[in-house]
Amino acid sequence: MSVFVIGLTGAAGSGKSTVAQYIVEEWGGHRRPFAGPLKRMLQTFLQDQGAGFNAALRMVTGDLKEVATDYLGGRTPREAMQTLGTEWGRELSPDLWVDAWRRSVEQCELPFSADGETALIVADDVRFPNEVAAIRALGGIIVRIDRPDAGLAGAAGQHASERGGLGEPDMTIANIGDLAQLGMCVDMIVAGVLA
Repeated sequence: MSVFVIGLTGAAGSGKSTVAQYIVEEWGGHRRPFAGPLKRMLQTFLQDQGAGFNAALRMVTGDLKEVATDYLGGRTPREAMQTLGTEWGRELSPDLWVDAWRRSVEQCELPFSADGETALIVADDVRFPNEVAAIRALGGIIVRIDRPDAGLAGAAGQHASERGGLGEPDMTIANIGDLAQLGMCVDMIVAGVLA
């Protein structure tokens, strides 16, 4: 079995998660974000304080990500994830999250994708150069999703994890149409890498 990694990068709200979900549903891909362990840590922290499972999940991955909460001292879950990932995790080791991601990719049993021969992994949260390097070291590609109205306002948008500086992607998708058009762009890329 071969493994192929597609790393997605782009501003918040550009469509990275939508593209990742499409690859999972339409191509049999397996989502493996760099921030997976971080999000599970934060979700557990929220639940330990009394947030229900669904509420904590919405705070970490859904519609409550940008809503300030008393569980986090009046800050948003996105701010907590940014500081947990960068100021805490990268302070311990610049490669903490990359090493954890690489080990999870190497150790897990992945389902085959639509071609029946390749385990297709999607990392929809590529934000730092060492994450790009880890994907490319495995023979993967970086796809940037561009959307004109994407990005965060205020301090969250200025955080190191949102500033880019990743170099040139291997491919770029201009997310300027509807979901059907976005899906056609994704299909062309995935079909090309599985060919």
